[in-house]
Amino acid sequence: MTNSLPALAAVIITIGLVLALGIAVGAAATGRMARRSGPAPAEWQSALAPVTASLGALAEQVARQERQSTTGQVALRTELTTQLSQHVLTLQRSTEEVRREASRLASVLGRTGARGRWGEMQLRRLVEAAGMLERVDFDEQS
Repeated sequence: MTNSLPALAAVIITIGLVLALGIAVGAAATGRMARRSGPAPAEWQSALAPVTASLGALAEQVARQERQSTTGQVALRTELTTQLSQHVLTLQRSTEEVRREASRLASVLGRTGARGRWGEMQLRRLVEAAGMLERVDFDEQS
């Protein structure tokens, strides 16, 4: 989808330039015809017929490209909405899991015995990380 957007932009710019050129040619021809007396001669109408046909074809192509672009945008929007919904559901599940674990941790640490063992374990890790050895530099109480 994203690769077709630059191509679509190039087509639209080209169509716009051709339309502007056609309008300018038509305006110039109309101005010249207005300076001449009377209605437009048949030769002018036949000369402008290919330009008119080209403008009609370009207008149709622009309309077709706009419809395709709109259809692509709707499909992209739908896909992104689906992905966002899935991410939100995943986030909700993760949040609920974190809430349950935090509640469980709070209940475990609420007990004094568990809190004491946890503190002793953290202290042991800290002392060992400092390079001290058990029964050489420190002894644990039983």
